[in-house]
Amino acid sequence: MSHRIYHPPRIGNQTPQEIFQESYGSNFTFIRKRYPSGVTTTSNIAIFADGACTDNGKPSARAGMGVYFGPGSRYNFHQALNRGRPTNQRAEIRAAMLALHKVRELIENGELRGDTKTVVLVLDSAYVVNAMTDWVTKWKGNGWRDVNGRVVANKGDFQELDTLIDELESDDRVYVKLWHVDRTHNTGADQEARKAIGWSYGGSSQHVLTMYCNSDSDSDY
Repeated sequence: MSHRIYHPPRIGNQTPQEIFQESYGSNFTFIRKRYPSGVTTTSNIAIFADGACTDNGKPSARAGMGVYFGPGSRYNFHQALNRGRPTNQRAEIRAAMLALHKVRELIENGELRGDTKTVVLVLDSAYVVNAMTDWVTKWKGNGWRDVNGRVVANKGDFQELDTLIDELESDDRVYVKLWHVDRTHNTGADQEARKAIGWSYGGSSQHVLTMYCNSDSDSDY
């Protein structure tokens, strides 16, 4: 699944701020591309997604997802994770799913440009990006079991996300690429995710939330 990995063009330091063009009033963030003649802004778009949780792993846990299309975009939104166990890992996976479901909705409503052929899903979760670009191939070949023979953690969520990516590409001819970035480049989606669980952005709340979220352990792949 390496074809799902986004490889940013050689523009500046290859940060999202340099690769993407925020277009105020268009509701989208467009992707720039380097050609021999220079740099051009394409009709392809970037969407940022993030999950958040508080009291991760405890009965009092709450989780939510945020999706960010760009500054002031009417498509920015957040949603609480009310289905299944609320954990940070599940919130991260389902945030990616929410973003792609929104893409499908925009296509169906004619709100996405017809010449948009690629969507870059920007995540600060190495767990989700690695799963969808590498581990998923091994999981499928092993009956959705990890290297130790155990059922893959969050199997149902990953199966849904994998199917959604495939359907967007086969049915809608929109190709999905995933890009793992540092969380400092994903603040828009992070703010949306925090809204979903009633947390404000910054200050001591930011520290506590991050501490809980990072307590989620990774399984063997």
